[in-house]
Amino acid sequence: MESDSTHGRPSPPVIVSVVIATRNDAQRVGFAIVSVLNQTFTDFELIVVNDNSTDGTARVLESFREADSRISVITNTTQLGRAGARNAGIMVARGELIAVLDSDDMMFPERLSRQVAFMRGNGAVGILGTLAVFEMGGQYYDARLPTESAVLRRYLSSGQMPILNSSILCRKSVLLSVGGYQSSAYSPIFNEDYITFRVLLSQTEFANLRDPLILVCTDGLVNPKVIRNKLREMNTYEVHTLHGSMSVPRILRLVVRGLMVWLPDSLLGALYYRRLHAGPFSQHAETVRGLKRRLEEQKLSIERTGGLRGIET
Repeated sequence: MESDSTHGRPSPPVIVSVVIATRNDAQRVGFAIVSVLNQTFTDFELIVVNDNSTDGTARVLESFREADSRISVITNTTQLGRAGARNAGIMVARGELIAVLDSDDMMFPERLSRQVAFMRGNGAVGILGTLAVFEMGGQYYDARLPTESAVLRRYLSSGQMPILNSSILCRKSVLLSVGGYQSSAYSPIFNEDYITFRVLLSQTEFANLRDPLILVCTDGLVNPKVIRNKLREMNTYEVHTLHGSMSVPRILRLVVRGLMVWLPDSLLGALYYRRLHAGPFSQHAETVRGLKRRLEEQKLSIERTGGLRGIET
């Protein structure tokens, strides 16, 4: 693992460390970065972890790092996976709070300010998510998620994922109390967020803000291959680790997931697309479109200044 961090002199603390883990996402990671740079809350650092990308991601990250001193880049010389890549960023983070963003998603400008204010007033909460807007085929839909701590705990305890990992702000001390993001031999690639939050149920409280503060790319949410692998790994993990807390609803979910794994790609993708498409049209659509245009212009400006005339895919 390599880093561009400056050694030999201490760096001043910040309130928030934003961690973006990315692999082979040269086309989109700049957009995620720009959305962080445009936050109304400014006391942050941005740590981007390049998890052994083989496309033009390294060139893109270097152009952004040169453009803004708040950005640092960690380059993994071997692929660590989703949990390991995030942990590489968390371990060097200077902030007392860790914000996570996926490299294909986008923060709304007030996300960090809203989340930091909530965490300062709610000391028992260690993991704070937000609601989100999903973008699908040029349309925008509001994600439906519970917000109350008791409901979130019940969902997590029953094998459901009610928190969008790309939206969370968490206390670094809470996350490090369990060693950071977790992985499991039963779910080695996917579901690292669910596994981590399950472990943290005994350590802290959870909450979701009631407003959407991120835009979520839905590519992975409707990709049949990704869906199938996530479902398979989730079932394997639950069968091997949660047998002491099985219930009739959980068993039914295991059966349904098991059957869905065998659906043809076209049917499985269509099923999840329909599920997301069933959400209400977002009332924030025009605001999101305008924000995307502004961020895209800024992204292109930074990339041109950095000498990028076309990114390898």
